[in-house]
Amino acid sequence: MMMQRGLTLVELLLALALLASLSVVGVDWAITATRLSDTSGDTARWNAAAQATLDRMVEDIHTADARRDERRSATRLWPDEGRFTLLTRDSGAARVVYELNSRTSDLTRRNDRDTRMLLGDVSAFMVEIEPIPDPEDPDREPVRAILTLTITGTSDQSVSRKLIVPTEWLP
Repeated sequence: MMMQRGLTLVELLLALALLASLSVVGVDWAITATRLSDTSGDTARWNAAAQATLDRMVEDIHTADARRDERRSATRLWPDEGRFTLLTRDSGAARVVYELNSRTSDLTRRNDRDTRMLLGDVSAFMVEIEPIPDPEDPDREPVRAILTLTITGTSDQSVSRKLIVPTEWLP
């Protein structure tokens, strides 16, 4: 009897089962990779927006209304939990308030004319002040302080910025 070439039915079924298994694994891997890419893209976009928000705050601080006026206090910055108020030059002297709305998770910037939403998905906004002691005279009242602005997102990512400001600008 002559031997025929080809696959038996059992071999053909095994090959199809192996091909189907590899296809399922490949599709699952592609779906997972797409989800990870979307998540990391969202995080990168939020981080970029948070950095731009901090840039705006730093710009406002750098243009602080620092005129010397005997009738006015020298205080220019009022940090508070979830809120940061400053006197700045915004087309003239202006009071600007950066504030976290805990109900909507939005960080807003409010001045005398309007309120703008700067960043969404914010879980915390912190302003910390650390006086810088004079290395030559530690008993002397510090004249400068480190101001740290930190924004934390609802996905626990955070960005922060540190600035040195005169202590006379602080309450």
